[in-house]
Amino acid sequence: MNIDANGNAASLYEFEAWTMDGVNAALTSGGAKSSVSSFALANQTRHFENLTDGSVDRRQAFPWVSAKSGAAWLRVDFAQPVALNRITWHNGSSVPVDYTVEVLWPDGGWQIVVHTRDRLPRGDDMRVAGRVTLKNLTAEQAQVVVTLIAEIRMTKAEISRLAAGPQTYAASFTAKPYEPRQPHFTPRATSVIEIFCAGALSHVDTFDHKPELIRRHGQPLPGNEKLVSFQGPNGNLTRPLWQFRPRGQCGEMVSDLVPHIGAMVDDISFLHSLTNTSNTHGPAENVLNTGFAFDGFPSMGAWLNYALGSENQNLPAFVAIEDPRGMPQSGPNNWASGFLPASFQGTPFSSTKPVRFLQRSGDIPADQTYHRLIHHPFGNNNSLTLTGNLVARGSAAMS
Repeated sequence: MNIDANGNAASLYEFEAWTMDGVNAALTSGGAKSSVSSFALANQTRHFENLTDGSVDRRQAFPWVSAKSGAAWLRVDFAQPVALNRITWHNGSSVPVDYTVEVLWPDGGWQIVVHTRDRLPRGDDMRVAGRVTLKNLTAEQAQVVVTLIAEIRMTKAEISRLAAGPQTYAASFTAKPYEPRQPHFTPRATSVIEIFCAGALSHVDTFDHKPELIRRHGQPLPGNEKLVSFQGPNGNLTRPLWQFRPRGQCGEMVSDLVPHIGAMVDDISFLHSLTNTSNTHGPAENVLNTGFAFDGFPSMGAWLNYALGSENQNLPAFVAIEDPRGMPQSGPNNWASGFLPASFQGTPFSSTKPVRFLQRSGDIPADQTYHRLIHHPFGNNNSLTLTGNLVARGSAAMS
């Protein structure tokens, strides 16, 4: 398949070649082998091999993207000669406005079986009429078609705008966004602290015992022998660097790297069923804290705030304490409100910067310096003093 994305980098999610019997002959699992003109290293989760894996999950994956703009090609060699009924593909981040599909005959010759001119322009095809060639249509007729499609595109956009109308919510969040709301049942927990260690120590060296990894020590990762990532070609699998042993009454397997934590396993719940669809920090962080690899979705804290409200009306429902050594790669996405109202986002706290956007109480004059004593839960000897310009000053170091 030869693709030209109107000057952009070619991009596809999935390529399928269906036989007369309804079998996708392009599947890698069926013995087909794919190759492309190039691929962008930035999209580590969707290499060209994934173009023929039979999976099209736009919520959790990135498309294949060519490393260069302009013309590109994709080739799929089937496990054996087949008679094809139809060829389908799923657009990625760009639309292939010009393309040809060629098949290789047993005698070694290539023949074009599908061409751009065999279909009408798409609604998102932005080419001018002079660049559009349609089968059995004159240039004047092509101009009429392009004009009609442009009018349809504008009409659909206007209909969507009018259909959206004023955005309303089930509760008066504008007036009382933190007003407590009743859950479906009485919860046992009253508060939650998430310690999110982005890029932390390996789970397979600490709490995630994987006997199969030990058995495959020194072998390449099955199915990814030729994978190339940011760090270069894939190396062989490596067994845990510390011995795992059963701990506590429950027998949870924990490595010798953290023996003291291992002694407390009977009071810890381990969740070993988590998986991810990205091996890149930013998208993987999004999946963990929002459920989606892409930006723009509410975090767990925002959903809890939206659903349950808060016990107080003048303090944040939840806060995010930043690590002074650096932020997670996806940054505020980990506590943002996404498409929910901004009042449900987390409030970032920092040990190096004051809290942003504080507002002085209405009964305190702007030129009057005032002091408020805030007691830390660690004891009354540790306190902070606030002045009129809302700069936090420590009166005692917190240990």
